[in-house]
Amino acid sequence: MKYFVLGANGAKYGPASLEILQNWVEENRILPLTTLIAEDTGTSVLASQISELIFPASVEVVKQEVPPVVQMQPVAPPFGNIQVGSITPLYGAPDPGGIPVPHHYHEMYQQSINNTSGTDGPIPEEVLAMKWSWGAFALPGIWLCSMNALWKGISLICLELAIGLTLHFSLYQSFPLLSIFLPLCAQYTIKIILSRRAYRIAWKYRRFNSLDQFKDVQRIWNWAGMGIAILLLFIQIIQILVFMLRL
Repeated sequence: MKYFVLGANGAKYGPASLEILQNWVEENRILPLTTLIAEDTGTSVLASQISELIFPASVEVVKQEVPPVVQMQPVAPPFGNIQVGSITPLYGAPDPGGIPVPHHYHEMYQQSINNTSGTDGPIPEEVLAMKWSWGAFALPGIWLCSMNALWKGISLICLELAIGLTLHFSLYQSFPLLSIFLPLCAQYTIKIILSRRAYRIAWKYRRFNSLDQFKDVQRIWNWAGMGIAILLLFIQIIQILVFMLRL
């Protein structure tokens, strides 16, 4: 049988008979880890695997050992009970040969499934139970824009301006006091209606990572809105008093 010798540069030399190969072994041109390719079958083998080749005692012959077969054990998936073959890992407990899965992974998974924010899905009961938003009351148009209801917010700002200016200038000459109070009544009516439905709108239009994040965002808006509402009310009272003194 003849073999090709595969050099380190990838080139093939030969084919050469076993006698020639043995001469190359003695000349250290072939080492135990040199790759030989059979001429007839094209099979690649190491030179040390050919029993007919005898290497000098100074050359260490490396025998190819078959690595032991390691049976891979299934590992519990990060979320839920997912059936793999005949094994159904129990959540929070180790599966056969696996590792325990932290319980908070399950909580995170459930939250991601139940999170319908930013969609037309069902609104959680906790959101429905929230009744009043000071942020929507104080700055309704800006609040809507921050909840990703951009066009609704812009439309509401334009509507408030249109109603306020129309009522004021149409009544100013005949009914000066009504020209002040009617626009304010229309404005506060819009604010009250929006504030009572604000949380449903926010949950529907804006995507939140979790219900806790939703509550945190609305809490910040409530505190800021309450302060702004008090400030705006104080300014409006002063404007009304100044206007009445000029009559």
